[in-house]
This record gives sequence, structure tokens and C-alpha cells, in this order.
Amino acid sequence: MPILLAGAAIIEVARWQAARMMAGMALLEAARAASTQHGNPDALQSAFEHALRPWFAASGSNGDSANRQRTRFAAIEAQLAQAPYRVQIDAPNDSHFARFADPTLKLAAAGSRKIINADYVAEQHARSKSRRAASGDTIFDATTLKLRLTYLHAPIVPGVRAIVQMLGSSSDAFGTQAIAKGFIPIRRDIALEMHSHPVQWTTVNHAMARVVHTRTSSAPTLPPTSATPPTWQWGAPSITHPGAGATPPADHGSEGPDAWRPIAEPDVPTTDPPPGAGDDPSGAGSEGDSLLDPACGAVICCDR
Repeated sequence: MPILLAGAAIIEVARWQAARMMAGMALLEAARAASTQHGNPDALQSAFEHALRPWFAASGSNGDSANRQRTRFAAIEAQLAQAPYRVQIDAPNDSHFARFADPTLKLAAAGSRKIINADYVAEQHARSKSRRAASGDTIFDATTLKLRLTYLHAPIVPGVRAIVQMLGSSSDAFGTQAIAKGFIPIRRDIALEMHSHPVQWTTVNHAMARVVHTRTSSAPTLPPTSATPPTWQWGAPSITHPGAGATPPADHGSEGPDAWRPIAEPDVPTTDPPPGAGDDPSGAGSEGDSLLDPACGAVICCDR
């Protein structure tokens, strides 16, 4: 019995690992397709399911892998009353389009939807006084496709489903409902630079939806600069940040109080500037720009 149980466990773990690898490769193909088609959810779903077909080898009455895949997905939907997998588009999201949409850019496929210009991203970043949106994201985040996949894997070894139901846990309702029926949620994430202008497509976030959008930014909001504790630099004196503590650390040794200076990171605005004050349409930079900005070297007209 121990040998039989060990063999069954090996088979189940091997199938789970194979499903995980196949789902990850299918997600990569889906991200590639969506990145070149303006982030279209339909193109993403079609590419994902096409890349996942080798996992459903043809057998029995199902003449091909596509037919077997459809049959399997339909059975899962009937059993769980939800989609057999879910691809969540974390970026670009609504906050990105609200901040970085280009009203002058038009695409026939987009219609009246908002569009983010994915050309000359470094130059766009360098020309903007406000480097970040209120969420803390930049134009680089707005032109990066971020996907999160939850693929439902069905164990085949008897008794494994009962173990999953007893011991499994998930951080969202989609995974929790699947675990309650004995399915194992496989999570994969990917981020890929967009190779076309992102368009603000709409998706309906219901139980049967296979591709959904995150409505808010997944990036953490930057903390206020005043809440950032000062760091300590030894040796050469540096500029003392206003309001920083005036007492050296207790273990500063024999170097004396003049050997240390509290320093802090430069202030980074976390809110958008007033309308009309965010960008320099001339592209010649602004008085507040610094020559130390990494993006300055990418701007042809960045001379002082």
C-alpha cells in the first residue's frame, strides 16, 4: 500500500506540474497576441485556448483536441457554474487610461475608446513634469500588459479531491469556489511590453467570464515623503534634509557629530498636476527637469 500511494502521488504531482507548465506557456502566447493587438480580450482568449490545446490530446469520440477542449470546458462550467479558467488584466487599467490617454490618437479598431500612445515612451516620460499618476504608476506601467491567470486543474487520483477540499485555500472567490469542488487553482503571472497602442476595452466581470479587467491599479501608492525615515550616510558631508532628525545614531562611534548627515529620497509627486500643467508640448523640457534624470539622455532636444 505505501508503494501504491507513493506511485499515485508521483503521478498526480507530475500531472499538476505538466498542467502548470502548459498553462504558463499558453499565457505567454496569449500575452504576445494581445500585446500586438492593442490588448484585445478576444484575441487574448483565442490565443490562450489555442496554445492550450496540446494538453487535450484527442481520444475516444472526440476527433480532435479542440473538440475535447470545448467538451472539457463545458463540463467544468456545468459543474462549477463558473469559467474553467480566468485571465485577469491588471494593466493597463482604468486609472492608466484616465491619466495617460492620448485624445489626438485615433484607431479604426478602437472607435471612440480611449487610447494610450505606446510610441516614444521614454520621451513621453521625460517631457512630463508629473512622472507618476496618483496611483504611483508611470507611462511605462501604462504600456506594459500585466496578466494573472487562474487555471483550474482537476486531479485524477481518487481521494485527492477530498484532500484539496479539506486543506485547500484561496485568496479570491473564484479560487475558493473551485477548491470547494476539488479543483486545484494554478496561478501564473506575466508582464509584457505592449507592441501596439493600448485600447480601453470593456469586459463583463461575471462568473462565466474567462477574461476580466482589474478596475483599479495594482501598484501600491507611494507613501508621503515626510513619512519616510531618514537614512544615514557616513564620511563626506551631504545636504541635510529639512525637518530631519538632528540627533546622530547612538552607535556613531568616535567620528563625531559632524561625520554624519541625515539624507532622504527626493520628493516624488503622487498626484496629477493641474490640467495643462503636466506636459510640455514643445518637447524642450521644463525648468524643473534635472540633467541627472535617466531619461534626459534619450531626449534629442534636452540641452541646457
